[in-house]
Amino acid sequence: MKITKELLIKNDACREQVDLFCSVFPNGTRVTLATLQKARKNNLDIFWLEKVIPDSAWAKYREVRDPALAKYNEVRDPAWAKYNEVRDSALAKYNEVSDPALAKYNEVCDSALAKYNEVSDPAWAKYNEVRDSALSKYN
Repeated sequence: MKITKELLIKNDACREQVDLFCSVFPNGTRVTLATLQKARKNNLDIFWLEKVIPDSAWAKYREVRDPALAKYNEVRDPAWAKYNEVRDSALAKYNEVSDPALAKYNEVCDSALAKYNEVSDPAWAKYNEVRDSALSKYN
């Protein structure tokens, strides 16, 4: 399939993309992997091509893609299952170690906060008492 300025205009490509296309491919171009890569490198929007690809080309694409996708899924699915198995085991071990550590951390923090409040509460009370006295004399 050859892409030309006329094809772009006929399919409502925006002026900016038409101008960019003409600067990258002044004589138009055939659709190949290399020209698609060149188009992307030059910031041409290639996804609108989907509208102009003939049904016969889509059928050929699906004819090639479907078995490849099935083979990919055949390999991916067991690998994904193994990944989940290993991840779940590692996460369980992590939680086994980190949960008690986090509980101890929270215990220490709670204890430290209680001691801080034990010391600071009387100081804040005295501060407020002195401040209130000063404010009453000022007003």
